[in-house]
Amino acid sequence: MTSRPGGFSDPGNCHRIALAVHDAAGAAEQWQRVFGAGVMLEGIRDDLDGSDMAIVWMGDVPFLALGAANPDGLVGRWLAKNGPGVQSLAWEVPDMWVAQNHLQQAGIGITGVHIEGRHFFMHPRDTFGLMLELTDDLLPGDPRNGLSPTGGGDGLVQVSGVAHVTAVVVDLEPVAALLEQVFGAQPRPVTAKGPEAIADFDIGDLTLRVVAPRNTSSPWHEIVAGGRGILHSVTLAVDLATAPAGLAAAGIAVAREEPGSRWLDPADTFGIRFQLVDT
Repeated sequence: MTSRPGGFSDPGNCHRIALAVHDAAGAAEQWQRVFGAGVMLEGIRDDLDGSDMAIVWMGDVPFLALGAANPDGLVGRWLAKNGPGVQSLAWEVPDMWVAQNHLQQAGIGITGVHIEGRHFFMHPRDTFGLMLELTDDLLPGDPRNGLSPTGGGDGLVQVSGVAHVTAVVVDLEPVAALLEQVFGAQPRPVTAKGPEAIADFDIGDLTLRVVAPRNTSSPWHEIVAGGRGILHSVTLAVDLATAPAGLAAAGIAVAREEPGSRWLDPADTFGIRFQLVDT
């Protein structure tokens, strides 16, 4: 099957970045207090998959805090297996049925189908371990649709946008082929030398950075040593000159400093790996 501009799914806005945590309400409150997030939806319980949810607008895309109301539910089992982290990414598409038909023709399975507020995931066995979702649902309070979330903007660390979400995979080439076929995304190489290959893919209004370790000398190697890719972390664009004071006031430690970036201590961010880069 040949791809076309936009791929066969024709992605629009990023519907949400889903972060699985043990305390959804606490994580959403931290994002509001520290990062100035505005509330779109909160206090939601989904009995279908045993989850507690809150959705906030942070930077320039929605974030879903996804907790486990039932430890035996889908989210509870995911947390037990993987621990807190980036659970999935979702994009709005104009025609779910067309996308589903093309996925099936391409041999890409679907799972997690939810007819009300129609959405489904591409099966991770066909997406190299990455949880990628399509939906035709529109979120209430989404500024991109002329609406307004509640509050926001007065955080201790001002987030101007999401620089990218990082995925770590075993091999970059087949993942690049998949992202082009489904989303029409072309790789923008970040580096092709050294111990890993890195490329950015612009999908809708979100950039997905894909890292593929070349050998055991790469610090990313252990992450995919089991042969399965993961959505690893979220990189937020901030003013790095003023961010340390806000982080100190929030009681969030910096785990690692790199030129032009800071990695926050996951122990202080409900287990989520956040990287901060300069605006």
